[in-house]
Amino acid sequence: MIARVWLLAFWLLLANSANATSHHLYVVERSFESVQQSIKEYFATKSYRVEDREDKIFEIYFDLPELSYLKRDGFIRYRAVEYLTKKRKRVRYREKIEYSSDSNVTYHFPVKHYNSVKTFEEKHQLLSLVKRRERQSFLDRLKQDGLEYPMRLKEIVQVSKLVETYEISSDTTRVGSVSINKMEASAFGITTSFLMVDIVSKADQSIIDDLSEAIGTKDTKAIDSEYSLVFEQMERDINLFYWILRYPYLLNLLYAVALGIVGILIIFVLFRRRLLSSKVD
Repeated sequence: MIARVWLLAFWLLLANSANATSHHLYVVERSFESVQQSIKEYFATKSYRVEDREDKIFEIYFDLPELSYLKRDGFIRYRAVEYLTKKRKRVRYREKIEYSSDSNVTYHFPVKHYNSVKTFEEKHQLLSLVKRRERQSFLDRLKQDGLEYPMRLKEIVQVSKLVETYEISSDTTRVGSVSINKMEASAFGITTSFLMVDIVSKADQSIIDDLSEAIGTKDTKAIDSEYSLVFEQMERDINLFYWILRYPYLLNLLYAVALGIVGILIIFVLFRRRLLSSKVD
């Protein structure tokens, strides 16, 4: 009996490994067009079946002031994918809330926009987006993972991206994908732009190695979490980004100091002019 249990566990482990999907994210210091050309040239030498599509996506990442989810490779985000209706070709959005406490399992919750506020939670930017029928399930999920006060969640960064994705298949089996992401990340009214490549493989490391070499990221450190990658870019391009998030009053203090310095300079210039004019008299 014990032997059968171990054998079953072994086969389940093999099955999970075979179906494992890994993401490798890279920031690329190249143009969108040149990366696109490199990917097309790579596929031209292979026998894979490739289907491509383009998406426009908007995301808002949320976290606690102490950035708990960032530190444990988790994330909470609102995600909207743009599409056109079939009949009237109107722009609509497929919306959802995505949540992962540690990047191992991702939960999805439906979004609905309401015209009225009925509960205290609906005053919160994130919680108000979750469909009312699913909201308690969402809150329970957060609390099960240790978040006692969901109202403390705050917006960290907004991301707009244009994504060109190439789905890779061998015969009838999907083996992975590669996507080029034109990213615009915004916080505190400041926007930074960069190019991100996402290589996805289903238990085939050779695809990741080959595409990384073709794109020129073979020796570049890959990041598994898009939230971490975006945060690193914001830290690089916005001075004191981490500290302003941790201590929001710091930004107001910096503004006050800057205004104070400007005020002192103006007073100094006016006083100096008056002093000089009095000497001339």
